[in-house]
Amino acid sequence: MVLKFWRDDIPAVAVCCACIAAYAALSVFSVKVYGESEFWGSGGKVVLIVLLFTFTFITMIGGNPQHHAFGFQYWKNPGPIAEYLNTGPLGKFEGVLSALWTASFTIAGPEYVNPIAAEAKRPRVYIKTAFKVVYWRFLFF
Repeated sequence: MVLKFWRDDIPAVAVCCACIAAYAALSVFSVKVYGESEFWGSGGKVVLIVLLFTFTFITMIGGNPQHHAFGFQYWKNPGPIAEYLNTGPLGKFEGVLSALWTASFTIAGPEYVNPIAAEAKRPRVYIKTAFKVVYWRFLFF
């Protein structure tokens, strides 16, 4: 959908097929090659996150084909913090809690560290360290 927003000449199905073919070709190689590609790919994810934040910020302040500031569309009505169930300060507090509750389901937590326990050389040492690092990554990103 993002690709079609900016360009119509590249079919989205071609991009999806190219990604699937690249992953299929990569899985044919040994674990060492696959692991190395995963390492460098994770660095690419950090670059992608920075680019995505930048893209979102520019789009939200009006740097889009419509030149509309989507990010500030509701800045005055209802305001930056909307009331949820009640009115007044309690309703605004409930609005913040509702937003946090909804956003909490989008965070992938340390449960994704568990599957690597079977492949680690010293799981009691490495998995414990990996769990600690997950929270620092959440804080950073």
